[in-house]
Parts: sequence; C-alpha cells; structure tokens
Amino acid sequence: MSGPALPDRPAAHPHRGADTPDTAPAAAASPAAPGPRHPAAVCDAKAGAEALSPVASDGRPAAGPGAGQPGAAPDGGPGARRGPDGTGVGGDDLAPARLRRVLGQYATGVCAVSTRVDDAPDGAPRHDAIAVNSFTSVSLRPPLVSMCLRDDSAFLQRLYTAGVWGVSFLADDARPLLRVLTARSDTRPPVESEAAWATGPHTGCLLLTDGPGTLECALHLTQPIGDHVLVVGRVLGATYRDRDPLLFHRGGFTAVAAPA
Repeated sequence: MSGPALPDRPAAHPHRGADTPDTAPAAAASPAAPGPRHPAAVCDAKAGAEALSPVASDGRPAAGPGAGQPGAAPDGGPGARRGPDGTGVGGDDLAPARLRRVLGQYATGVCAVSTRVDDAPDGAPRHDAIAVNSFTSVSLRPPLVSMCLRDDSAFLQRLYTAGVWGVSFLADDARPLLRVLTARSDTRPPVESEAAWATGPHTGCLLLTDGPGTLECALHLTQPIGDHVLVVGRVLGATYRDRDPLLFHRGGFTAVAAPA
C-alpha cells in the first residue's frame, strides 16, 4: 500500500504497489480498449515501499460532498461545505498529511505482488516482488482485480514487460518479509531467497506457499490516474488457505482480532 509509510513511503502503508502497498481507494477503470495501456514514460529508479500508505491515488481527494450541487463551491473555496470541525471539505486546499491521517483509519489487507524479470542478465534475480495494500477485486465475470502503483515504480515497468503478475495475501506471521518487499528497488535483496515461494503454473510468477490465498493474473489494462497507475489484471488461477491475514491500519500492521 501507493505507501506509518514503509520504506518507499515512510510509515504509511506497505506499497501501493511502489514498491510498497497503497491504500488509495481503487477507482473503477473507465472503459478502455482491451489490452494494457502504458503511460508514455515511467521512471524506473524509485519504488520500493509503494503501496502502504493511506493516500489518494493522486495525493489529493476528489471533489468533496456536495460537489456539483447548488450552493457548493468547488475546491473548498468560498461557500464550500464545512466539516464538523469547521475546516473545508475537499479541494486542493486539503493538506496531504490530513488526508493521509483520515485514510489511515481504513484498514486494508497486505499482499506480496510479484512479477518475472525476463530480461535480467545472467546471474541477476529472475523475479521481483513488492508489498501492496491498494489491491481490490473488480469483477467476478470476467474475473478481474486491480491495484494502484506509483507511476515512477520500477516494479511497474517490469510488470509491463512481463505482462503477468502473482498476488499472495500475507498472513500475520509474514511481517519479517515486509522488510524486503518494501525496500527500494535499488536496495532490495533477491526476493527468491527471502521466503518459501512456489512458481505459479499459469504465469511463472512467485507465490507464497503459506499465505491465506494466492492469485495469478494477466495484465488486462492500465490507466494513469494522478501520480499513480491503476493496474487491472484478469485472474488466471486462485488458491485458498484458511489462515488469518495481516492488516495495515493507521500506518502500522496488526492482526485480525479473535472472535469474542
């Protein structure tokens, strides 16, 4: 989760897919031509902890309540509707830190998203993986899922090249793995040796063998949104295990509470 933020995003969420989980609300992709749509240019130097942070995909909120209605001024200007504390709701004047704090109240799961590195030189890692908390379901028929990754993510560039990705939901005991998954791409150790992985039969991507569930996806479409890219995948295979998931909440990690 895009982003307390993890490495690529100081204490906020794992990587929104930057090479960290993102807690940005997943926006529904607008109708687009089938097949991946790649941004004109994507920098490949940063991403590590991309997704673990409660921030909107473009770092700013959409128009607040009442937008477009009579008497509601856009962008929090004069006449804008006011919140309980008297501050403006929505608009460019909403401080990112305030928005991050509010969105941090929304708990999400955390997953390891992997892809192949098909063009890696001899001796270099053949796989890459990051932590993401902006993951969500989109459709059952056809089976589609999505996540938001920062547009400067090195992982995103690799996903474009491979065209496939794996998703492994993290269990509560997988916290040590987050140190690796949220590291910057230029300092991240080879992920193959950091956990018990299996190679997915549909994609060849790494999948954790002990998490609550896994998915294998083919890149369906992408849509630039602010400083993030919405990535939609078509599910090719799925595995279920009865284990409690790891949660991301208020910038930290926690477990599901046991039933009373």
